[in-house]
Amino acid sequence: MTRDIEDFAPGEILARLEDQTAGWLSWHTAWERPQRPYLDDTRLRDTRTNRDSAAKYFQKLHDAQWEPLSGYPGSDSHWQVLCLRDGWSGNMFNSHMRRGGRHKSCHKREFTPLGRIHLRFQVIANRCNPEGTLGRLIASAADELGRALHLEDAGTGPADARYIEHLRTAYRHVQDAQQHVSPDEPATAPHTG
Repeated sequence: MTRDIEDFAPGEILARLEDQTAGWLSWHTAWERPQRPYLDDTRLRDTRTNRDSAAKYFQKLHDAQWEPLSGYPGSDSHWQVLCLRDGWSGNMFNSHMRRGGRHKSCHKREFTPLGRIHLRFQVIANRCNPEGTLGRLIASAADELGRALHLEDAGTGPADARYIEHLRTAYRHVQDAQQHVSPDEPATAPHTG
């Protein structure tokens, strides 16, 4: 007998979402960097030197636990990134990151289970084609989880009816996304940043 999402407690929804993200993260890892356009074409010309630099810095970012949210902007330019340590996103100078620099609030917030799941969905959404159905559904799930996280950070969390509704809506998006996932042949191209 299949249970309705309305019968799930918040903890059960979070556990199911976490299980889902673990599989998707490993599957989407195969789509990463080599297939992505590396350059921020509004700032850099498409030359071999720029492509080689971009490939090098994408790997350095990955090793330093950053997820690039845009193409490589050049060596001393702001780069839009997501911190994989705590979920912060914003602009950082490439030169600071490659020297091990972090954003000011890094490590000041402990991850809750919801915070960890939200971060995973942000990463998966970034790696999907934002124009594809899968990418839109995952981004919508991440947005709903972000709204629930905001309520959690405000101290209301599960006591607020909106919290559980955000979790349920995220879960529904994930269920819809499942219909567009095939481990043998990806339904969408990787995000092109």
